[in-house]
Amino acid sequence: MNETPSTDHVLEVARQGATVYLRVLGRATFTVGPVLKQFGTAAIEEGCTRMVLDASACEGMDSTFMGVLAGMATRLARQTGGTMVMLNVPDKLFEVLKTLGLDQLMECRRLGTTPEPLLEPPHPAPDLSPISAVSADLQTTQHVMLEAHTNLAAVSAENQLRFKDVLTYLREDVKTDGSLPTVAPWAKAGRRPLLRPSASEASQANRDNVHIS
Repeated sequence: MNETPSTDHVLEVARQGATVYLRVLGRATFTVGPVLKQFGTAAIEEGCTRMVLDASACEGMDSTFMGVLAGMATRLARQTGGTMVMLNVPDKLFEVLKTLGLDQLMECRRLGTTPEPLLEPPHPAPDLSPISAVSADLQTTQHVMLEAHTNLAAVSAENQLRFKDVLTYLREDVKTDGSLPTVAPWAKAGRRPLLRPSASEASQANRDNVHIS
C-alpha cells in the first residue's frame, strides 16, 4: 500500500449527527476498502443519512476501493434514502468515476469546486480519527474483492464487460478456497471483515485491480 510520507493510514473519519465525514490520504486500495466498509456499515445502521468524503489528498484509488464506495452509496440510498458526496476530486479520478458511472451513485465535485453550505464540514470541523487495516485471512480478502467488483459491474453493461475477466478470476478463487457467497458479505448479520493481506496476496490482488493514480 502506498502511503503519504507523514502518516501510516489512509483514512480519517468523524461523525457529527447524521453526517459522516471521511478523508482519504495517499493511495486508497483494497487494503483499506474493507475497513471503510466496516465503518460505513456501522454508521448506516446507527442512523447516518449522509456521507461526505474529501478526496483532496487522495493520490489514487483502485477498483476494489471504488467498488466498496459504490456498495456503500447504494446501501445508504436504499436503506436510509441518504446520499454520498465526494468533494475535491482530482481531475483524473473524476473522469474515471464518471466513466465507471459512479457519479450516478454519488455526487462528485471536482477539486476546487465550492460545495453548498450544507455539504461543507461544519465550523469548527469535527476531529477526524485515523482508521487502519488489520490482518484478515485469504478467504475474507477474496470475498471483499469479489463483492467490490460485483458492485462495479452492476452499475452498467459497460462495467460488466470491463470487469468480466476480473470477476471470473475472483469467483474461481472463492470456489477453490470456500463456498461462493450468494449475497453481499455486508448483508450477512455480524459480518464485519477487516483486511491487511500478506505480501504475496497483495501482489496477486494488485494484478486484479484497476489502479487510478
